[in-house]
Amino acid sequence: MRIITQIISDYIGIIRVCGIFVATKWLLFILLRLPECIKQKNLQPADKMFGEGPIKVKTKYGQTYLLGDQIFSSIREIWVRNVYLKNDFIQIPDSGLVVDLGANIGSFTILALGNSPKCKVISVEPNLELNELFWQQIKYNNFIDRVTLHRLFLGSISIKQDGMLKDPNSMEAKFISQQEFIDLNNLKKIDFLKCDIEGSEFEFIEDISLLEITDQLAIEIHDFAGDRNKFISKLIELGFRIGPIKNDPGGCILLAKKN
Repeated sequence: MRIITQIISDYIGIIRVCGIFVATKWLLFILLRLPECIKQKNLQPADKMFGEGPIKVKTKYGQTYLLGDQIFSSIREIWVRNVYLKNDFIQIPDSGLVVDLGANIGSFTILALGNSPKCKVISVEPNLELNELFWQQIKYNNFIDRVTLHRLFLGSISIKQDGMLKDPNSMEAKFISQQEFIDLNNLKKIDFLKCDIEGSEFEFIEDISLLEITDQLAIEIHDFAGDRNKFISKLIELGFRIGPIKNDPGGCILLAKKN
């Protein structure tokens, strides 16, 4: 019953984001890949049938395109389920600065740029292969003049980063401190900080440099790397009001904004 409810919810959301034709096509793909979906206990086998795109999505000011490996899964997570903007508790600023830590192939960066024609984005992703896919999406949408991408690591070294440093695509990326990142980009204020850095986020409650200048926060907290409740308590201490929290196996996505 839960999976049926999720499919219905996603279907309605896909209509909103991609249109009824794409949404209905997705339902057909679920039927075609139903045994695999049941075996894997998720809908990614259906998502994969969309290939690498490009897939047109609606934005606040028009439309944009997403492309890349397993791109439809990213669309369902970031655009349809709206995990980083749940219930509009926090919003992409109409103008201002968005920082995307752990940008991957750029799906959230594209969301920010597509929904606000005057905002700029600074993205961080240490993986060279993902950097190339990131730029493919940015250039396809003609957003190149509003985005900066750094191939860097921020935060502490968690188990995940230790593994990434052994990957040829990431091993040459440098770790820099928050203050070095602030100086590099001449940051005074971050209007929206999205963070998914695989456990390294726990450095942010020891060195609060970035959180101090951040107004809105969407962050993935990974339980293997630290105490989630300690992280939340620190955010409250810094003047953040805690909003929706989406619990996932092994962690959560938390939204917060300054009072």
